[in-house]
Amino acid sequence: RGAAGPVKVSGTPADCSMLGFNAWEQLFKGPGPDMVVSGINRGKNAGYDCIYSGTVAGAREAAMHFKIPAVALSLDDYSKHADYRAAATLTVPIVASILDSPADFPHGSVINVNFPALPLGDIKGFHIT
Repeated sequence: RGAAGPVKVSGTPADCSMLGFNAWEQLFKGPGPDMVVSGINRGKNAGYDCIYSGTVAGAREAAMHFKIPAVALSLDDYSKHADYRAAATLTVPIVASILDSPADFPHGSVINVNFPALPLGDIKGFHIT
């Protein structure tokens, strides 16, 4: 699978979700995605932040309009030199957990994940609740 050719998108995460789905057949070969992963965003998304977050909006757009599970990922660090390595490493098992448990994450689900700004060795694990 993969893009039929180079693809560059400039816009908000919600715009990118919409464009990706609306142009799927022209851009990609094969069936549509199993889920959307939006982020990793700089700064946490909690409480009111989720209403205004572009990262959460990208996931929400996929879930609401295309009825697939979606995850929004954010790192609790606002610095321009934030270290995303631990968050990127932990993204893989989180996405796998969601894909491996479809009954727990029905189509249209949005999962919001906030990673602590810690080295991987200092993170003791994660729970999806």
